[in-house]
Amino acid sequence: MTSKVQQMAAHFNIKPITTSGYRCPKGNKKEGGVTNSWHIHGRAYDFYVAGPRWTEQLKDSIVKWARANGALDPYYKSWVHVSW
Repeated sequence: MTSKVQQMAAHFNIKPITTSGYRCPKGNKKEGGVTNSWHIHGRAYDFYVAGPRWTEQLKDSIVKWARANGALDPYYKSWVHVSW
């Protein structure tokens, strides 16, 4: 997971700010995560990028890149969620 996040950050020249990584089952439930979330397996990562570059276009490009690089169901809202 860490190497994929580093590759993504280098590819887009970004410094992702983590909003969620590993979650214990109790913490995952509190966050509204699904029962078998990739977060409880340490395989999901949510993040955003501070500043004016954090646009819908950048988020969409990151999701497309993640999907092309083996991510499972990446998506974005105000943050990006990826899991490998």
